[in-house]
Amino acid sequence: MANKKSHENGLASRVITYTCHNHTQCSLLDGLTKVPALVNTISKPSGMEAVAMTDHGTLSGAIEFYKAAKAEGIKPIMAWKPTGRPHSVRQEPGQR
Repeated sequence: MANKKSHENGLASRVITYTCHNHTQCSLLDGLTKVPALVNTISKPSGMEAVAMTDHGTLSGAIEFYKAAKAEGIKPIMAWKPTGRPHSVRQEPGQR
């Protein structure tokens, strides 16, 4: 969402907001938003120039997300959140 604010010196600056925490239906733990809805219904009408997909444990929706965002002229930002426990947590008690 792009907004313009006037400063005391009369110059205008742009404040740009992007949605950077979105889970799609491809996320392993949560997320019901379908990729086309994320791009067409949420991001584009809001005037966003970029949107992120941050699914848990997978990038299986990345290609669909990339193509949908590019088709609408929106910059796709792809990320994933690893799931599971670090190796050190699985150590036997007393080995820490």
